Amino acid sequence: MLGVMAQFLQYGAALLLLPLILARLSPEQVGVWYIFVAVQGLAMLMDFGFQPSFARSFALVFSGSQELTKEGLTAAKGGTANYALVAKVLLAARVIYAGASLVVLVVLLTLGTLYIRSVVVSGGSLEQRDVMLAWVIFSFAVSVNLYLMWVSPLLIGADKVDKNYLYLIANRGTFFLAGAVLLILGYGLSGLAIAFLLGPLAARLAVAGFLHPILRDIRRAGEPDLRGARKELVIIWHNSKKMGLVSIGAYLITRYNIFVVSHFIGLAAAASYGLTVQVLMAISSISQMPFQINVPTMVRARLGRNICSLRHIFLQSTTFYCICFTIGAVLLILAGDDLLASVGSDTKLLEPGLVMLLSVIFLLEGNHANSALTISTANKVPFVYPALLSGGAIFVLSTLSGFLGWGLLGVILSQGLVQLSYNNWKWPLMVAKEISSGAGSEVKCG
Repeated sequence: MLGVMAQFLQYGAALLLLPLILARLSPEQVGVWYIFVAVQGLAMLMDFGFQPSFARSFALVFSGSQELTKEGLTAAKGGTANYALVAKVLLAARVIYAGASLVVLVVLLTLGTLYIRSVVVSGGSLEQRDVMLAWVIFSFAVSVNLYLMWVSPLLIGADKVDKNYLYLIANRGTFFLAGAVLLILGYGLSGLAIAFLLGPLAARLAVAGFLHPILRDIRRAGEPDLRGARKELVIIWHNSKKMGLVSIGAYLITRYNIFVVSHFIGLAAAASYGLTVQVLMAISSISQMPFQINVPTMVRARLGRNICSLRHIFLQSTTFYCICFTIGAVLLILAGDDLLASVGSDTKLLEPGLVMLLSVIFLLEGNHANSALTISTANKVPFVYPALLSGGAIFVLSTLSGFLGWGLLGVILSQGLVQLSYNNWKWPLMVAKEISSGAGSEVKCG
């Protein structure tokens, strides 16, 4: 239950705030908020695939592995945590995220400020002072969120998954509660930015008592030197860079279009597009909860060469995903605008035909993402170049659609057709072949 709540808030906190956001902000301000969120997603690319790689590495060394390898998984020896190796990985994680957060803060406060100012000028009715104040606060919030990204991998790797759920609940729950209060009090965009800053700080305090014993045991193993941490970082980087490149492609696929819509069609259209995409992404993310929750179990199944267990988890999670997403999308199409009208929102969803088209695109998108996640639990990342090529193709086609005046339909079709040409079927087919053959499994399926 704690896991379900954590995953729901992780992806649904912003969705829960939507009624207040839509009621308290103008369509232009809503459009600016979605640009903020898109920029935050761009900044998170500085993680460059390290978070899942660190989580996998921590899980291996806490389980007793004596070394990390660039490819494949090393079996544990004795099951006793290798704290000396844990210390090196943790130092590498902290150094990476500290450097990334500093770089992001500088870029957002300089180049980001220039971009947001240009958006405010084009928005016409927007108050520049209010938007810029919100942007400065939001920039610091993004930096803090990025630095603390080492916490979840450490908790997950130490088999404190329930404590990681608490961390996520405190983070997103604080964002929701603080955001709601500040919006009601009339702080607008600045209130949302402050809430986004308070979230990770409250979460870090919430798990301080659980992190202390882990960090104490790590310190007892001795202070790691930067040379040792660097050695482990090189190994982790081997696959992390692949996941980072994949995340760049994923960003271009799912988030870039908000910039195209806001630039070529306008902030009001960006608000409707961003709102529709946000709700569909939330539905998809909630539907993907079984996959996210079962990542450690899938890794253990692979370590034990138990394809039967992997097959069971994959099929059960896929069934849940398809049913849950379909129900959510149908409810959105049938009742979305009525719900928005009931909260007095001036911002509407896209027209039903476009919502239906986006729903199909996101259903297929999430399905192949689930398969890619399953593949990555084997410490293999074969989808780097397809993700980059797909992202690049969508970047070009979406921009061209906006430039040629093809409207929202052209922008949306650019994403759907590119994904349908390869990714939508390639990765599900690869997983299907693996779990159906059971090749290499040491456990006989019944």
